[in-house]
Formats: sequence, C-alpha cells, structure tokens
Amino acid sequence: MLKVLVDKRMILGTLKKDLETYVGVPLEYFKIYRLYSNQQEYECARLTETLSTFRDDEKLTVRLGRALRKGEHRG
Repeated sequence: MLKVLVDKRMILGTLKKDLETYVGVPLEYFKIYRLYSNQQEYECARLTETLSTFRDDEKLTVRLGRALRKGEHRG
C-alpha cells in the first residue's frame, strides 16, 4: 500500500505521471480505479479530471493494463 498526499487542484493525468516511478511501467500501461464504500470499483479514465472530485480519505487502486485504442475491442 502506498499513501499519497496530493494537491486537489492536480489533474488525474499528472497523478498517473507521478505514480509511474512507483508502479514501474509507463502511465499508458496502468489504470486507476476509485473504490467505493460498497467495494465497487470505477475506472478513472478522464485524465483531465481534477482530484477535487475525490474525497480526502478516498482509496484508489492501481491495476496493470492499458486502455483500448481506437478500433480495439475487448474479447
């Protein structure tokens, strides 16, 4: 587990860039998920979203994998 303190004006893309070192892969190859109280996960895909929409005590999960590119489909 990694605890991170961030400026809530930061955008998600900047957070991903900063996490690259800890994850060990380029930001294109991992995804960030919000973990809700009912244990449901939601992928954070809008890299321009500011962290002000996140709660102060919110937990995030990082998973390896990349977003689908144009013309690609999940099998």
